[in-house]
Amino acid sequence: QKQISFNTTQLIIILAALCLVLGGMLILKQVFDRIFTIQNFIQTAERGGQYVLDTQKGTDELHEITKSFNNLAKNFQESNIELQRSIKEIAERKKIEAALQVAKDQSEAANMAKTRFLANMSHEFLTPLNAVIGFSQLLETKTHGELNEKQIEYIRNVMESGQNLLNLVNGILELSKIETEGVKLKLSTFDIKYELQRAVNLILKTADKKEISLAKELQPDLPPITADQEKFKQIIINLLNNAVKFTPAGGSIILAAKTLMGSELEIPCYEDPDMTTQVLDIENNFLQISISDTGIGVKPEDRERIFSIFEQVDISSQRLFNGTGLGLAMSRKIVELHNGKIWMESEGEGKGSSFTFVLPFIAI
Repeated sequence: QKQISFNTTQLIIILAALCLVLGGMLILKQVFDRIFTIQNFIQTAERGGQYVLDTQKGTDELHEITKSFNNLAKNFQESNIELQRSIKEIAERKKIEAALQVAKDQSEAANMAKTRFLANMSHEFLTPLNAVIGFSQLLETKTHGELNEKQIEYIRNVMESGQNLLNLVNGILELSKIETEGVKLKLSTFDIKYELQRAVNLILKTADKKEISLAKELQPDLPPITADQEKFKQIIINLLNNAVKFTPAGGSIILAAKTLMGSELEIPCYEDPDMTTQVLDIENNFLQISISDTGIGVKPEDRERIFSIFEQVDISSQRLFNGTGLGLAMSRKIVELHNGKIWMESEGEGKGSSFTFVLPFIAI
């Protein structure tokens, strides 16, 4: 009896052990299957393939891990789709930028070719033009015989037209030199008020003929400035001539000058009249010069265009004012060579204009 009981116990133990082993193997198989599933899932993700999300139900830790990986895969897929979309947009934008750069380069090359052509043609004009002016001067002085009043009048007309053409040629050559070769500034320290007065003296006669008043509003303690003295005067002359030309008889012009810190500068933004930009060194001192007139004014859309070469504002589709359109373009080039800024403001046609430029007190 005892032997039978012992054998039965052993059998039960063996069966229990077998059950435990089989149960353990089943559990291990499930665990390894889930682990292999997660491993395959990760390998698929590494290869960038499509993710097959686990749909098995369960509440154990492995199920939670698989569920977390599924959520991660979903988020990763969405991020990857968004990334691909962004890459495509960037590629398209880069393509557009490249096309714009090519167009810009072609435009600049064409503009440079035009400038060189004008410079070459201007050089060809110089010799015969100087001869015309020189011989006209000889005739006017009656070196080779007397002339009647009508002949002298004609000679003076020839001389004046020749001088105007010579100024145009020299302007084209100067502008061409700045654009193609660059110009080295001849820096010196000079008195601002003295140069302003020199420029004013040169245009006073023209202003008086039109009965245009010219007032100066200069800061009393203007310090000396370091810049190219002749080019500085050229800017003032260009702007004053422009003001006199476009101001009707009996009008007025105001020349103002003052010092400002860079942080005080407010340069208008042409795209949005209510905004200002501050693009200069806020730590430095600047000279600000403004020339305001009661002239014909400028449309808002023309405020930038008038600084282009050979551009001039038209009135009622008719050119009422003579000029080459070089003065403002030349002035902008010179100001920019000094690391300054120039702009114009006008409330519209018939409401006058104000041209302002700023230069650092020490050109960089």
